[in-house]
Amino acid sequence: TSPNGGEDWEIGSTQTITWIGDGVNLLSSNVNIYFLSAGIPKATISSGTPFSAKTYSWTIPETLTSYTTNNTIKIEIDNNSSVYDVSANFSLTVPAPSPSITVTSPNGDESWEIGSTQNITWTSANLSSSSYVVIKLYKDDVYFSSIVSGSGISNSESYNWTIPSTLSAGGNYKVRVEYSNDPTVYDMSDNDFSVTPPPSI
Repeated sequence: TSPNGGEDWEIGSTQTITWIGDGVNLLSSNVNIYFLSAGIPKATISSGTPFSAKTYSWTIPETLTSYTTNNTIKIEIDNNSSVYDVSANFSLTVPAPSPSITVTSPNGDESWEIGSTQNITWTSANLSSSSYVVIKLYKDDVYFSSIVSGSGISNSESYNWTIPSTLSAGGNYKVRVEYSNDPTVYDMSDNDFSVTPPPSI
């Protein structure tokens, strides 16, 4: 009864396959569940599932990404393959790849002078140059101040930061680059960098 035509299931998601049927022989039997594409078996989903369960949770594997359309589910009695049913066609979709950010500088052991302009750099995946990022400064792994705040800057993977004179010289600083639309997408310097005082006159 599910899928039964027109569904669009995402690779990696968990979907419920359901079926119905009556009769003592059926209820005491087990079923085998198969994935078919264009009528051809491509994967065994389950073997020996009790018919009486009438439901099976299927996590769709990445190995099926080639089969986006014209898919069906076949359920057959495991000791009598002549007793079976095949669903109507359903589709599989490939999820959009997850975005990621990786800070490349500062990434540990740099020594940056107050008043100097330093290049904060990062790489990104599955984020366009028109996406926006914010940049934050951390000290002792705790948020300290914003370097780029508000709606952020375009994801150019580079930002020239003039280190303000209000910043105290010392170590244990890190930079965090964060996707403006989703703060769970971010990266931070792997290790601490230091800020040094400007040369005395």
